[in-house]
Amino acid sequence: DIKSTDVQDLSGSFYSYYYNSNDTLPFKSILYEKELYNNQLSTDSFTTFHYFDNTGRNIKDSVIRQSQGNQSTTVKTYTYNTNKIFGYQTYFDPINNYSVERRDTALLDAGNNIIDSKRYGFDSATNSSELNSHSIFTYDTKQSPFSRLSNFKTFGVFTSGETLFRELPQNSNRVTQNELNSLGNGGAGNSYGYDYTNIYKANGQLNEVDTFDHPPLPNMYGKLIFIYRSL
Repeated sequence: DIKSTDVQDLSGSFYSYYYNSNDTLPFKSILYEKELYNNQLSTDSFTTFHYFDNTGRNIKDSVIRQSQGNQSTTVKTYTYNTNKIFGYQTYFDPINNYSVERRDTALLDAGNNIIDSKRYGFDSATNSSELNSHSIFTYDTKQSPFSRLSNFKTFGVFTSGETLFRELPQNSNRVTQNELNSLGNGGAGNSYGYDYTNIYKANGQLNEVDTFDHPPLPNMYGKLIFIYRSL
């Protein structure tokens, strides 16, 4: 007996979550993303099979991506050690015979929020790993509304170096985000960051988030509005 739940956001992304019988953790999720390709609107899909240990921690994600008729696979594994998480992922594109290996390390605060994360890629030229991205986050002390959802543990485990808000919700609400990406081959990298102003309702629920580029850009900001419903 399989049941599913669908979630859609205004960016054109659409998520479906699948549960076995009365399980509270989904065993599969599918993300559909719309994009313009050769002046035609196409949809990419990411089908992820989630694996959890007996404590409910995510220990493996197996991802199949379909894009313009091509298929690629990514396998991610996660291990936990007190206030640290270690990850290993392999990506393979059979059409272009292209593969990538990455390793991630993350440091957690007392609320189990990622505060420092580094991604290393394998450099075939030197037969060694090199730092690709470095991410640092801070949080307030309020509970994130995402942490209340049954699909919370299917969100990203590590940062990407250009981490979108919807990719990596944590137990608490983000206040600052500072990342450097494209650090390979000795480069200085590209900066990517935001400052967040979290606005709460009287009952403590997160109501709005104002986002500002960091460093700031004139007349550039975003606003996230949260809507709740009883289930």
